[in-house]
Amino acid sequence: RMLIDFATKCNLRCPMCPVWGSEDDDAIDSVKGVLGADNARRILDEMIAAKPLVQPSMYGEPLMIPEFRERILDLKTRGMTVAINTNGLTLDKATAEFLVDTKVDSVFFSLESVTRETLKQIRGIDKIETIEAGIFRLMAARAGGELPRIGVTMVKQDRNQHEEDAFVARWAGVVDCVRIGLIFENGTYPDMVV
Repeated sequence: RMLIDFATKCNLRCPMCPVWGSEDDDAIDSVKGVLGADNARRILDEMIAAKPLVQPSMYGEPLMIPEFRERILDLKTRGMTVAINTNGLTLDKATAEFLVDTKVDSVFFSLESVTRETLKQIRGIDKIETIEAGIFRLMAARAGGELPRIGVTMVKQDRNQHEEDAFVARWAGVVDCVRIGLIFENGTYPDMVV
């Protein structure tokens, strides 16, 4: 598995994010940037024999990568497995069709909640309908095909753990995978109120 940050850009300022949620501009400035196309291709060529699973972002929103389609094509033409984790806010019909046509292997949407109020606490936005529309847009583009595998994720933490069962009930049987993770803060998984 290889994480490549093609571009550290994000359209959210999630309080839990170690980079974009920080009030310290140095945290953002220390990782902000765009990996040039030539350097990106050189890195991909160096690891092509391993045929790794590649995630094209670490500290940003992958759909904001400049020349996003070209970077994804660089991965797929080298036979690499591509797994995208997105907030889904900018996933339009053309992008959904591109992800299906290029056979991106998986797209997971960071949804975190089932209510606008909880999403606002976790992600700093209340646009749950916009994210859900992106999920259904990608499902429609896939139209019964196998790829990409579509899933939703919730990072369980004090502010949303009360919605875990509702989250699973909402998405199980709708998407291919429902993933629940624990928040990792300050080098550990904090004890949670149960």
